[in-house]
Amino acid sequence: MFAGRLVQVGTPDELKHSVSELSMVEVETPGLSSTQLDKVRRKLSSINHVYRVKYSESRLQVSCERRDALAEDVAGALLEVGARIRTINTKDPTLEEAFIALTGGEEEIDRFMESAAHAK
Repeated sequence: MFAGRLVQVGTPDELKHSVSELSMVEVETPGLSSTQLDKVRRKLSSINHVYRVKYSESRLQVSCERRDALAEDVAGALLEVGARIRTINTKDPTLEEAFIALTGGEEEIDRFMESAAHAK
């Protein structure tokens, strides 16, 4: 359920499987500057269907619709800006990522949460 509507029904595994068309890459890249991160975000945003680029605690997470070359695209964008890459991992979607994908993305969730806060 999201915003008073039923989005999808299923067990957690079924929900994650329903968005298995997603790819997620996590890269440990210590010391990424805000300028480098901005350039990487712009580059990755030009890839069709990228819906999330998040950087926290030296980890860059990129999620998009299934794309075989996503890890290579992310690594290429990081190397272009001179970033260091310590590790690269591909991951299956989490339940949270399934929820975000099924509800229209983080921006939609943020808008809903903001409007709910103002309604109180």
